[in-house]
Amino acid sequence: MDALFSVRYRFGWIYHLSVCLAALLCFLFYWYGAVRPAHPSHRADVWISLLISIPIFYINFLWVWPFTAAKGHLRWGRTLLVVTCNLLGMISLSVAISMILGNLEIDWEDFTPKDVFSLVDGSIRNFAPYALPNLLSLLASWVAFIIERIYPPYANRTKIRQEIQQARQAWRRAQLDPHLLDTHLLMLSVITRESKASVQLALDYTIRVVQFYIGGNDPRAPIKLVDEIECIRCMIEIQSIRYGAALNWKLEVDVDVDELAGINTIPMVVIPLAENMIRYAVLNRADAPAVIRVRLAEEDLWITAENRIRIEKGREGSGTGLANLEERLQYAYPDRYRLATRKDDGWFYTEIVIFGIGKKA
Repeated sequence: MDALFSVRYRFGWIYHLSVCLAALLCFLFYWYGAVRPAHPSHRADVWISLLISIPIFYINFLWVWPFTAAKGHLRWGRTLLVVTCNLLGMISLSVAISMILGNLEIDWEDFTPKDVFSLVDGSIRNFAPYALPNLLSLLASWVAFIIERIYPPYANRTKIRQEIQQARQAWRRAQLDPHLLDTHLLMLSVITRESKASVQLALDYTIRVVQFYIGGNDPRAPIKLVDEIECIRCMIEIQSIRYGAALNWKLEVDVDVDELAGINTIPMVVIPLAENMIRYAVLNRADAPAVIRVRLAEEDLWITAENRIRIEKGREGSGTGLANLEERLQYAYPDRYRLATRKDDGWFYTEIVIFGIGKKA
C-alpha cells in the first residue's frame, strides 16, 4: 500500500485513513449537533451524504483537478467548469436525497436570501446545510491537489523521469563501446591470421568506424543517417578484405541523396543490424545474400535486413544488440516506431520502421 501511494502522493495510506476518520468524526458532529436537531425527519441522509462526500474528494483529487492543469499550468477556464459541474451535481444530489429519504418539500413561499443558510425548517430553500459537507470535500480535494503540485518530487516528476531515462540511455550507449570494439577487434584478428598484407587497410576502415561512433556519443543528440550508412559501407569493406570476391553482403539505399541528407536519427540504429550479420550471418555464399535495405516511404523510414543464419546462438551478450536498440527507440520515438524480428527456415529477418521521421519541419 505504501508503494502504491508513494508513487504520486506525499503521504502514505495511514495518512489517508487518518484523514478519512477525522472527516467522519467532524461530519457526524456537524450532522448530529446541528442538522439533525433542526430536521429530525432526516434519518438516512447522514450516511448517504457521507458516502457521497468521500468519492467526491478522491474522484476530484485523482482525476478531475488534474484535468484543470495542462503543460504544467493551471487553466482557470477548466477550473471554473469543474467547480460549476461539481456544485450543480452536489446540490442536485443533496436535494434529491433529502426529498426521497428525508421528506423534504419544495417551498419557496416567503423566501429570503438568508433562508439559504437557515436550519429552522425543512424546505428546499435551506439546502446549504445539506450540501456543506460535500462542498467541504470539494474544497479539501482542491487544497490536496495544490499541495501535491507544489511538493517537489511530484511537481518535478516529468523532469526527474527524463533525467532517469537519459541516464539509462547513456548507460545503454556505453554498453555499445565494448560491443563495437569486440566485433572489430575479432575481425582484425581473423584478417591478421589470414592476410597480414591487408591488416593496415582493415585497420584504417576500423578507425573510421570508431571515429564515427565517438563523434556521436551524446545519447540525446541526433546524427545524420547518411553518416551511419557510410559507416556501414566501411564495415562491408572490412569484410571484403577478408572474403574477397566471395562476399555477398549488400547495402541497398532506396532514398534520394537530398532526402537522405536531411534525415536525422538517434545514433546506432542501422549499425546493430550490421554487427549482428558479422557475428551470426553467412556472408560468403552466392545463393544466400545478406542484405540491409534503407528506404523512405512518404515520411516513414524503413530499415530491413535479411540473412542466412551461420551461428544459431553465439556467445552470451550483456543486453546489447537488438534489445539495446529496442529500448533506445522506445525512448527516442515513443509510439512512433516498430521493431520486429523473425526466424524462418534458417533465415533471420529484421524490420525497423520509424514513423514520421521524414516530415519536413
